This record gives sequence, structure tokens and C-alpha cells, in this order.
Amino acid sequence: MNSQSLFFLPILGAALACLDRYVGVSLVLTGSFSILFLSQNPAAERLKKSFLFAVLGILPLALWFFRNFLSAQTVVDRTPGFHFPEAYQFQAGWETLARWILSEPVPMKIAGIATLFVLIFTLWVSFVIFKRKEEKTVLSSPGLLFPKVLLIFIFCYAATFLGYVLFLSVNVLPVSRHLSGIFVAGLLYGLFIFYEYWKRPLPKLLRQTLVLFAVLFCLSYLTRGIKWSMDLYRDGLQFSSRYWKLSETIQAAKNLPKDRLLYTNSPEGIYFQIGRPAYLVPKKYDRSAVRKSETTEIRKDYSEKLSEMAKILKETDGRLIYFDLESKEMGRWFLPGPGELAEKLSLVIEEEFSDGKIYRLP
Repeated sequence: MNSQSLFFLPILGAALACLDRYVGVSLVLTGSFSILFLSQNPAAERLKKSFLFAVLGILPLALWFFRNFLSAQTVVDRTPGFHFPEAYQFQAGWETLARWILSEPVPMKIAGIATLFVLIFTLWVSFVIFKRKEEKTVLSSPGLLFPKVLLIFIFCYAATFLGYVLFLSVNVLPVSRHLSGIFVAGLLYGLFIFYEYWKRPLPKLLRQTLVLFAVLFCLSYLTRGIKWSMDLYRDGLQFSSRYWKLSETIQAAKNLPKDRLLYTNSPEGIYFQIGRPAYLVPKKYDRSAVRKSETTEIRKDYSEKLSEMAKILKETDGRLIYFDLESKEMGRWFLPGPGELAEKLSLVIEEEFSDGKIYRLP
């Protein structure tokens, strides 16, 4: 494989990641900055290749944005606006980091102290490994390029996520699902750095302390892995969970005539369980709100969409299927509740179950 292929294959991978998730932009930034700061080529060539990597990596996403604008007069269904993260978001981020180090039932305070210690110790070890006096003997090794790239990726991922919070979303929390890229890269970086540090002559007590922490870290993940596996075996996950498999409302929905159109607060749940399409009830609030105040502003088309829903239900003798768990557990704060829909559309309860209700027009 020639050098040109080695250059364009990472661009292709980063571009595809951008099309899958917007946070894939962090891969484009990582590749571009890695070339700019880590390459041994002359400055002009580094600038050229870094720019080329960034442009080609972001091009497919830019074309997709252009297509969205032509077809829907919007790029990402959101109006950008500045929103500084609130205290609860910083707290959620810190708790996520702490639980990566020590999981429950370890108290949060202890996990937080351990996290602070790990971060400080990692920075110190990194300084020891990368300090200047070893540049000629250690940093010239191609093997140390990998942790440098990981560091760049962590910063780029964090910056991409922060930009998303600052300008595109008001409610997103820095939980494990959103920060999984940082977790994987951070774990690889830590393993590599501590391996390099372990090869140095260290005091016996320090080695014993590192071994003890490594054992506790592994036990923490072993226990949470066992618990997660047992919970998954017992309850299932998302739409394969016991809630959906044993749902009385789903069982009743199976018996509804096929020619009736359905409205619901969970089209995915109905489709995955019985293979039947359904409309999502009209959104009362803007789910893509950028500013906190926008989350309490009723959408301008809400009344129009309710009238359209009432018309369809009447023409098709349709039904509204409202699951009790869905809006609370799946974060669908932007949907109206069943009581409001029943009142505004003059719906009556046809069947009521432990997990939901089926409504119809009188």
C-alpha cells in the first residue's frame, strides 16, 4: 500500500464517521492537527496536507448540509445560538468521569477524590515520559506517536462536544453515552503511558500502590460488568426489554384493524414490537431548542398539527396509543401528555392498561 492510500484511507474513515454522527468531526480535526503538529515534514507540506485532510474529511458532511438546506431550508433542524453550560451539566460530566474510575456502590465523594488523584497522577506521569531531556531518545520513537494522537483526539472530541452544547443544544448531558469516545481513548492512553512508566526504576511502595489501584480498577469493572449482564439477562434492553415484551398496551395494539391509522408517543416501540407504522403525536415544544427559554415556548404549528391529527383520526377511525413509561424514560419532554391530548381533541379512553391507554374519538 503506497503513501497516497495511507493518506486518503483515514480521510475516508473520518468522513464516514461525520455522516454517521456529528461528533465524527472530532476525527477530522484529530487527523488534521496530527499532521500539522506531529509530522516531521517541512512546515509548508504539513500545512498543505493538514488543510487537505480537513477539507476532504468534512466535504461529504458539507454536501449533506447543502442537500438539507435545499430540501428543507434548514441545515440541521436547529437554529444556532449561544448557551453557556449550566451547573448541573458540569456536575453530570464530573460524575461521569468519577464513575469511570470507581463505580457504585463506592460513594461519589470517594470516587471523585480518586478521579482527581488519577488525573493529577496521569498528568505527572505524562510529563515524566515526555519531558524534554528524553526527546532525542524517546520521543523520536514512532511508538510514542500513538499516545500523542490519542491526546489530540481527546481534546478534539471534548471541544466538539462542548461546541455542540454551547451552540446547538440546551439539554444534552455529558454522560457515558456521549463521552464514550473520550473514555476509550483515555483508557488506551492511560495503559500506554503507565506501561512506559512501569519500565522505569520505581520505588517498591509506588509499584505496590499502582498494582493495588489496577486491581481495584479491574474489580470495579468486573462487578459492574456482572451486574450489567445480569440486568440485561433479566430485563432486556430498550425495545427488547421486559417492559415492551410484556406490554399489555402492545398486545392490544396487535388486535387493532390494519386500516386504522395510529398516533402514539412511541412509534418506534410499536414498529419494533408489531411491525406496524404509527404517527408521532404533534410536538408541543421544540425538541431542538438551543436556549433554555425556548423549551417552554409552544411551537407555532402545534394547534395546526393537532387539528390535522383530529382529522386523520376521524377519517380513518384511528386510535391514540399512549405509553406511560415512554415520555418519562425516553426523554420526550417535548410531547404533550395524554390528558392534554384527550381534552383538546375530545378523546375518550377505549382501553386502559397498566402501562398505557388507547384513546378514540367519541
